[in-house]
Amino acid sequence: MFLGFASFSLIQPVLPVLVLEYGGDASTVGLVMLIFAVPSLLLRPFIGSLVDRWSRARTLVLGTTGLGLAGLMYLLPGLGAIAATRVVHGASWAAFNTAASSTLAEVAPASRRAEAAGIYNLVPNLAQMIGPATALLLFGAYGFGGPFIAAGALGLLAMLVAVSGALPDRNRGTPGPTGGILRGLIERTSLLPMTIEFLWISGQTLFVTYPPVFAEEKGIPLAELAIYYPVMGAALIVTRLIVGRHLDRYPRHLVLSVGISVGIVGLLVAATASDLPRLLLAACIFAIGSSATSPLATAIAIDRADPARRGAAMATYGLGYQLGFGIGGAAWGVMIAAYGYPAPYLGAAAALVALLVLIATRKDSLAGNPAEL
Repeated sequence: MFLGFASFSLIQPVLPVLVLEYGGDASTVGLVMLIFAVPSLLLRPFIGSLVDRWSRARTLVLGTTGLGLAGLMYLLPGLGAIAATRVVHGASWAAFNTAASSTLAEVAPASRRAEAAGIYNLVPNLAQMIGPATALLLFGAYGFGGPFIAAGALGLLAMLVAVSGALPDRNRGTPGPTGGILRGLIERTSLLPMTIEFLWISGQTLFVTYPPVFAEEKGIPLAELAIYYPVMGAALIVTRLIVGRHLDRYPRHLVLSVGISVGIVGLLVAATASDLPRLLLAACIFAIGSSATSPLATAIAIDRADPARRGAAMATYGLGYQLGFGIGGAAWGVMIAAYGYPAPYLGAAAALVALLVLIATRKDSLAGNPAEL
């Protein structure tokens, strides 16, 4: 997970700059994000079925190999090449995440699933703390080749770890889904946690993907973002370590509501930002909310999944992440191009208010204690 997400995080802050370099604008950046999401959305259910029918470990090898190749493909010139690379990257990302999260569902203790999910998600946060700042330093020293070659190398290193055989693969040979194709590909028990993840990740893209666009609009030198990502990542890691061990002790809906409320506060602070310190403060507040929200959404998806269909369940849940980064992220790009700031922060805050209402009406569906399921 660390290697795969480190590869991904090296690309995040540099890709918008590359798009702008080729003559694009904020809406083009949003479109590039959407292109990444399309293969993940279309292929992820099939990949989930592949995990259940075939092999988690082998699917993970395919996904990590694609991550390595995609990192190198970003060096091909032109917006058309970027679009083609995003298709490959999106498909590989879907395979990587589905196989990895299915392994988490297999090995996580039933009574500590939220804590386990928090630890699992902590590793990508560590990559997020290191990767973007490293990417900007490599970009400053070597141009676009530096971060993209490093991203490709990390993806291929993740593939070598995957082929080592250290990961469990107990589901090989398990019969696949039965019934109609939609029933076999989409796991309905994961739709509620998928929705939670979608709305949350949509807001998170404003703090992860769009800071370079914010910096350009506010006249902030891009180099100053080198401190932004490590500090935000440190806030994610520290709060996960503090909060994680307590997540399974309280009702799921209550902890979710608190985390989402904190995220709303972070977005409202960002709406008042005109400089990097204020944006960083908002990102850290949002990170505190994320320490509860994302691990609980993952735990709920595992709680509700049929053990024989964990691949399909985690693939369906993973659609929320891709919808958030793809459709949600693209929507903010269009909004920024049309209205500027602070419109996207206010829009994301409104979406999280709607999520609070959804949780209040569906709290009985959010299991409080996995042992009682």
